[in-house]
Amino acid sequence: MRKNYFSKTFKALLAIVSCCAFMNVWAIEIHVQKAGTLPTLLPTCSESTLKVTGTINGTDVKHLRQLIGAGVTSLDLAGVKIVSGGVAYDGTNKTENDVIGTAMFKECTKLRSIELPTSISAIHSNAFARSGLTKVDIPNSVSRLGGDAFAYCNSLNTVVIGSRVSKLDQGVFYSSPVKTVYAKPQTPPSAPAYFFSSKPTIRVYTSSLAEYKTSNWKDFAGSFVGNLEKYYPQEADSSTIINERLGTYFEDAACTQLKAEYQAMSDEELTKAMSEGGMPSFMIEIAIKVKNNKWAAYEQEFRIHSYTAYSDANYWNDKMKSSGGSYMGNPTGIYCKDLNPLYVFVDGDVPEKATLYMAGCVDNDLISNAKTGKKLTKGLNIVDGTKDALYYILYTADTKDKTKKLSEWPAIKIHIQGGKVNGYYDSSRHTEKDYLTLLNKATHDLFTIKGKESLFNLKRTTYKQVWPNSIDRSICWFDSMAVWQKELMGMSEAVVNGKRAHYPYCLTGGEDIFPTYYNNPNFAIQGNESSAGYANSSTYRTCYNSLECIANCLNVTNPNHDEWCVGHEVGHNNQGTINLEGGTEVSNNLFSNFCRFLTGNVTSAGEALSSSMYEYAQGIPFAKRGGLMRMYYQLYLYYHLGQRNTSFFPELFKELRKDPLTDRYKNTNNSSLKFVRKVCEIAQEDLTDFFEAWGFFNTCNNLKISDYGNYTMTVKITDINRTKATIAKYTRKNREILFVEDRVDYVPRQGYFALSGKERRDSHQVGQCGDLGQFTDYQPEAKIEPSSYTCIQSDSLYVMNGTGGVGFIMLSPDEKLRYASNSLKFCIPSRVENDYTIYSVDADGTLQPVTTGGSGTEMVNLTRIGTLEDSLTTNAIKAIISGPINGTDIRYMRQLINENNLQSIDLTDARMVSGGLPFFQTYKGVSNTMASHMFYECKSLVSIRMPNTITKIDAKAFSYTGLREVTIPEKVSSVGNAAFADCPQLNRVIIGSKVRNMEQGVFYNSAVKEAFVMAKNPPTIAAYLFSSNPIIHVYAKSLAAYKASPWNDLGTLVGDLDDYGHITSVELPEYKPQDVLKNAPVYDLNGRHVTDLLPATIYVQNGKKFITAP
Repeated sequence: MRKNYFSKTFKALLAIVSCCAFMNVWAIEIHVQKAGTLPTLLPTCSESTLKVTGTINGTDVKHLRQLIGAGVTSLDLAGVKIVSGGVAYDGTNKTENDVIGTAMFKECTKLRSIELPTSISAIHSNAFARSGLTKVDIPNSVSRLGGDAFAYCNSLNTVVIGSRVSKLDQGVFYSSPVKTVYAKPQTPPSAPAYFFSSKPTIRVYTSSLAEYKTSNWKDFAGSFVGNLEKYYPQEADSSTIINERLGTYFEDAACTQLKAEYQAMSDEELTKAMSEGGMPSFMIEIAIKVKNNKWAAYEQEFRIHSYTAYSDANYWNDKMKSSGGSYMGNPTGIYCKDLNPLYVFVDGDVPEKATLYMAGCVDNDLISNAKTGKKLTKGLNIVDGTKDALYYILYTADTKDKTKKLSEWPAIKIHIQGGKVNGYYDSSRHTEKDYLTLLNKATHDLFTIKGKESLFNLKRTTYKQVWPNSIDRSICWFDSMAVWQKELMGMSEAVVNGKRAHYPYCLTGGEDIFPTYYNNPNFAIQGNESSAGYANSSTYRTCYNSLECIANCLNVTNPNHDEWCVGHEVGHNNQGTINLEGGTEVSNNLFSNFCRFLTGNVTSAGEALSSSMYEYAQGIPFAKRGGLMRMYYQLYLYYHLGQRNTSFFPELFKELRKDPLTDRYKNTNNSSLKFVRKVCEIAQEDLTDFFEAWGFFNTCNNLKISDYGNYTMTVKITDINRTKATIAKYTRKNREILFVEDRVDYVPRQGYFALSGKERRDSHQVGQCGDLGQFTDYQPEAKIEPSSYTCIQSDSLYVMNGTGGVGFIMLSPDEKLRYASNSLKFCIPSRVENDYTIYSVDADGTLQPVTTGGSGTEMVNLTRIGTLEDSLTTNAIKAIISGPINGTDIRYMRQLINENNLQSIDLTDARMVSGGLPFFQTYKGVSNTMASHMFYECKSLVSIRMPNTITKIDAKAFSYTGLREVTIPEKVSSVGNAAFADCPQLNRVIIGSKVRNMEQGVFYNSAVKEAFVMAKNPPTIAAYLFSSNPIIHVYAKSLAAYKASPWNDLGTLVGDLDDYGHITSVELPEYKPQDVLKNAPVYDLNGRHVTDLLPATIYVQNGKKFITAP
């Protein structure tokens, strides 16, 4: 059978070629009856022109690319149908049905002309990029042109865009020298970024000229000419004649009610009457359906619906510096399974200063312009169908002048026939029973949930897995998230009118914009797991990229619901007004924390004051502070929850919309320092110390910053001084804001979705973030007595004894900030100049001197186990202990840490032995081991020196402590699971040379910046060793081995440990000013020559390490 097939095919081919030769026709024509056989039918081609008909797949396309490379310059595929299957034609790209696929003819530089298949519906990204085309005529069947589809085609002069093209992706014709464009779409598709770069002449139909000229096509056109009908006759609008006759049969222009005489007819009589009246068959079918009122369940409410007006998202997103508003507020619940048209009847005239369009979206396509798709007018409108597109009504009201509220615009009744009803769930009109029924009846891959202020557009299967019974609470919460952020941004009618002045919102002020004149909803879509990140955000939408992400982030009934993710992604849409250098993943977390507080399930996130002050002592500029998000939230805690100025953020956002930050990275005086000035202006307070602590007044020169791109930042001392002088004019100097927290005490759940009064998740942070300064202490009704304290000291460790106040501040003789703490026990870094006086700070900012009460260092030499309590007093801040220690002694140390003053323990000469009482739950001491849970949750422990004799550190021995640095002794060979996990201030660790095995998560969720690994051979490690991406220092001779091991995935490996000699502590080298370049070449720790030195950073010069001054 196979032999006979090829024999016949060969004879047919021979006959065609012979015929062409006889007729002196130089083109070769080949018909591919079976996809994938072109290489067999036409192994080579000696002519430059080739015509192919029939069915082709990836195997054929790959062969076509080879033929083009061998000399084919002209290709006619008009009679081809492209199907999936075959091999990849380029890299991993394979064919799809009726699509010119990604990079299908990319870099085919010899291809000069092509006739495209008339059956294709889309041309994907880079399809013809860098090809030799001189002209392209895109068929009327195509609805989408992918990104860079015809970019960098150096000879492309002429483009014909088919009439059905409605979606254009970025850079379609970028860097191609197009001179003339023939644009057939009667409604201009939204022009993407980098559409054309050649400023071509664009010919359009005369009737569409005005619309093109006012669309965003004008940004790419050299000129518009309205005579396209001269070249391509305009298709007659068949709806014109029908519209003239609709009034004969229907009571309304939406065609939802027949006139009485026709309603009374039988189907046969009505068919005859309308046929004789010249009505087409589709209108007769619609009339009969309306007459008989025969609708499938739920069909009528989606076929016939009244749509409300939305504002122009582009205008208001830009004006409010909030990019999340979408054009997707009016889903129809109808999609097309094929290219057949939709028949859309509009009941009345479109109101003045409003526009009405209908647009289809395939997959996760977004509508980016109010005038997208088919323009609708009163009566019948015939809309081209796009396969698999879900359709939306774009009823857009012009509210720019704010003279007419959106609520005053009339709803428009629209009747849609054709396509298939998929439905959607509207929380305002459907019930939980409806939800299940609609979801089960839906047949499209995607299904839409419409809330009051937002929409979900997720996979149908996702709803069934994540929300099998009900979704109301989740869409309601997402609505709230969207609204809360707008309220904080000072654009909400509710805030202006005082409806959010009460706790927990504490918001007043701003301007009345939402929802009065701006009501575009937030739109959430489901991406793919291969998409960027766990979740992401862009203009008009947020995206959640896996079933796991959606279950955790969007489903509020999930006990582990993570509202941070949604607050963070929606926050990206809203951060533009307050975003600073290095802050793209930082400033949006103001909204994350704000929404987390209001949702009420989880404790807020971010660095404690002790961590930010540690960075202050290191001289780290704000743009390098990962914890800067807490700066924004502190402003909210103080002014709003502390009720010191409840209009602060609404007025700040309003002012920054009016006078925005500019010149980010180019001139910090107009960005970050301007932000400082604006904050102080709105607060009417001098916040010098607050911004000093957060690193805004650190000078730097061409500081390198990576923030979705590589930038440099310079902060000049002259600009700093001018800014300080400007804010010094405010008579009230506010220092008390430094200490404000919401994790000093437990904040009960708000009861939004859970029982009020229950403890929030992540409440383990309470106690790790300070002892003073809870936001409630700042509220007007708070009765916090004036502070009075004495302190005892051991080295740089302090313990405060007394009452009252919100924190402690260390000021130089000229009252400049040296350090601040909101803890009763704290450690001042050695880098802080010691010329300070310590004051306690009252809630009103009054400073009270702190008196010194003596030393807190105690030394104990134990001779008997279990007797530490007899020798070490409750006043000890630092304990130096030698001798044998068992569980009873550990129990006492834990008591002193958690209930008294102990912060530092030196066990260098101690010896761990078994026995004694359990020290935590049932855990007991183990010989030569830092036992499991030994100092677990000892949040005040900041320093530990372990016994030289230990050989093992067990699971969670030091997790949830306040340790700053850790040295694992030389005899230790094994470190247990999460031994030093969740230590938010743990910056540096030394791992001893005998360590061979480290279990899962040893330093997970700890802020380790540098790790010094003394082992010559990489220790065996389990997952999640670090989560902080530290610099990992190893010996130069061991660097290759570490890079070939799993250690390479944990951070930045540096082979410089030899330079440190024998490390027993993590003392940094001497300070040097940044002008050391004058002396000799300077190298970083990777051995690279550098000329731009960062502050507080280790470098090498003349073979010695030094650290640049802050």
